[in-house]
Amino acid sequence: MRPTNLSEVVGQGVALNPAGPMAAFLSNPKPEQSLPSILLYGPPGSGKTTIARLLAKTCGRRLIEISAINATVKDLREAMDSSRSFIQEGKGAALVFVDEIHRFSKVQQESLLLAVENGEIVLIGATTENPLYALTSAMVSRASLMSLSELKDQEIKEILERAIKDERGLNAKFQVSDEAIAEIARKSGGDARKALTVLEAISQAVSRSGSSEIGQSDVAPAMASALARYDATGDQHYDIIS
Repeated sequence: MRPTNLSEVVGQGVALNPAGPMAAFLSNPKPEQSLPSILLYGPPGSGKTTIARLLAKTCGRRLIEISAINATVKDLREAMDSSRSFIQEGKGAALVFVDEIHRFSKVQQESLLLAVENGEIVLIGATTENPLYALTSAMVSRASLMSLSELKDQEIKEILERAIKDERGLNAKFQVSDEAIAEIARKSGGDARKALTVLEAISQAVSRSGSSEIGQSDVAPAMASALARYDATGDQHYDIIS
């Protein structure tokens, strides 16, 4: 159910509004247009990976995806070499998407700086941690910061309703009550990915019982309580205390 175009993106009206910094790149892209490096900061399931992929697609750039959890400096060098070859072919610098970029060590972050500064890559970093303390100041100064917000319950409902009807999702094979949709949305904590995962789990459980109707009572076995975002050292620690 990941959006395939900008019109399918739900929420993030501030970051993606027509007057915002990303409007020119997402709504009216030009192949020769230079792109800024961007740090996408927001909670899980808010659309960071989706926005990175849509940016690459709409701008006609090659996307190289890297997970900071298991990437090495060698992986980064290979990505930079690939991007340089694209530039030599006249295709423009590749978008190097680094998920969980806050997990990179200082050395790994600094290995990207020269390529970013010289325009050899367009860095798109995604993080759930505040970049101002999770990333080096040199990295933050070379990229635009785009803050994504937690999705509202109504936005989660819209995503769920689309998944129920869409052929990529449940393809209208189940009748889902409004109460069940509202319950999943309320308990998902603004995380679209979590909400869709729970909907899928419920549909599988209901299907095994020979039914095609999903009610509010079917939600609890798959999702007993609401999610509360928490981290021991970051902003959420203080948000929950407040």
